[in-house]
Amino acid sequence: MTSLRSGIGTSGLADATAAGRAAATDAIGGLGGERPALVLVYASVRYDLASMLAGIREVTGDTPLAGATSSGLFHAGTFTAPGNGVAVLALTAGPYRFGVSSVTGLSKDPDVAGSTLARAARDAAGPERLGHAAILLLTDGLAGDQQTLLNGIYRVAGAAVPIAGGAAGDDRLLEGTFVFDGDRVRGDAAVAVWIDADHPLKVIANHG
Repeated sequence: MTSLRSGIGTSGLADATAAGRAAATDAIGGLGGERPALVLVYASVRYDLASMLAGIREVTGDTPLAGATSSGLFHAGTFTAPGNGVAVLALTAGPYRFGVSSVTGLSKDPDVAGSTLARAARDAAGPERLGHAAILLLTDGLAGDQQTLLNGIYRVAGAAVPIAGGAAGDDRLLEGTFVFDGDRVRGDAAVAVWIDADHPLKVIANHG
């Protein structure tokens, strides 16, 4: 079985493009020269988010990217307080296949949004299923009925596919939260990563 490799990078630089570029460079550096298959991003809403993503994609290219705004960051036992900072996680494919997609309109019809999102993320992972799957889900924390969104996802994915994730933050401002899909910053939206595997995938939760 091919091993999955990961790299993590963070930056607190004030310039959004430079911060994204620096965090992505450190993350990619942890892959030992292997090509990334998925990039996950969490960042303060106070950045120019489009510029930050542009800086990241200068380094990662068109590798599928998902993420969300946050309220502070944890990395290697270090806490970055709300107000600044971006964290980037880069992953190789290992034994997995990833598919990323996003959808808007959570507040209008979260059930339809959920089913549309699950179907698109699954399709993005490729035409052939590997037998087992899981979903990483990140949502606009201030938009829509989250339970109904999940209902729509399960209608497509089925009950055997576990879902893990969370809601985007905005440095505790409660004014606007956003998710990332590639180079797009999306509000009233959710982004999903479909993870295909040839073995069962388990969700394990641990406080702290």
